Amino acid sequence: MTVTVTFNNISSHVTESESVTVKNVGEFLFENKGGNLTEMSAEDKQEFNEFVQTITPQQAIEEALEVIAVAPGFDDIPVSDVDAPNVKATVEFTDLENR
Repeated sequence: MTVTVTFNNISSHVTESESVTVKNVGEFLFENKGGNLTEMSAEDKQEFNEFVQTITPQQAIEEALEVIAVAPGFDDIPVSDVDAPNVKATVEFTDLENR
């Protein structure tokens, strides 16, 4: 799953579109539920794909914002921008069968 977060007021060096894309959203939630992402068997992949489909957009967005907030590459982004209620985000579900 991919989450693209678009910031309303952010420095232009992040991207020209003022958005940041966080890939593999759902991995932290899956691991927190006891899932195995280290050496994924076919069964693990199927379990992960099924789990990802149950994640709500709100959960996906919250995980993506947490990733952005702690990532060194985004250190120049004020936390107030990451946590701002007016942050726009879109959630895109992708087929992870061929990871």
